[in-house]
Amino acid sequence: MKRTNENIVSSFFFYMWNGWGSQEECQQVFGCLSEHFWEKWNSLFQQYHGGAAERFYAELSSDNRRLLVDRACVMYNGSSKNSSVSVSPPHQKVTETLDMLVEILNEWWRFQDYEIRQSITELTDRGFNSLDDYDKAMNNYWRELPIEQKITLWRQFTTTKETNPDPELMKKIHIHLRNLRQIDQHNELSMIFWNEQCHGEINIEPWISEWHACECDFIVWYAKLPTWMQIRVINYYRTHLKD
Repeated sequence: MKRTNENIVSSFFFYMWNGWGSQEECQQVFGCLSEHFWEKWNSLFQQYHGGAAERFYAELSSDNRRLLVDRACVMYNGSSKNSSVSVSPPHQKVTETLDMLVEILNEWWRFQDYEIRQSITELTDRGFNSLDDYDKAMNNYWRELPIEQKITLWRQFTTTKETNPDPELMKKIHIHLRNLRQIDQHNELSMIFWNEQCHGEINIEPWISEWHACECDFIVWYAKLPTWMQIRVINYYRTHLKD
């Protein structure tokens, strides 16, 4: 399909008018975040009906707009529906999203003390030959939990919203930074702590060096920050990253 501007616009609107409109299709586009976007779509459709497509697009981030338009161009060639549509690309997106969420949740689990692990697993150290065996049993319990239950437990045992942010927000930050050039990553991470730098309260250079030591992996870098820096980072991105 030749993706001219005219063709893309036509594909998008014919897709929204005819191909979009089911929760299954929403899941093909947005993966395990589809429930959030499906609720957003339903709310806008009740308000704007025929104009909901434009409103929905306008309220998405650039990355999520790209996902929706890419799916539209897979499903439609202008006003014509494509005869054979592969489900591999959206399925792959779902898989990548789930893998990232699992990584975030497992990272959280590794930092929990025995008291929280006991509360979650309801296992005691009785009957185990060693603490290593006990630890393995609790890790196996966590590993076998479905991701939905892991997210529920994450939220249940989160003590503060700032220092234990929602895994979906962590995923958004990870993707956002990964899509920036290296110099833009440096500038953005530095800007978060601009006030502290102006008052000589922090030298950001060691933390930029740590960013590279973590291979520009936000999840790993975030885990190494002191609590006050974690709170500042999460508050910044909660304000600046919107759906």
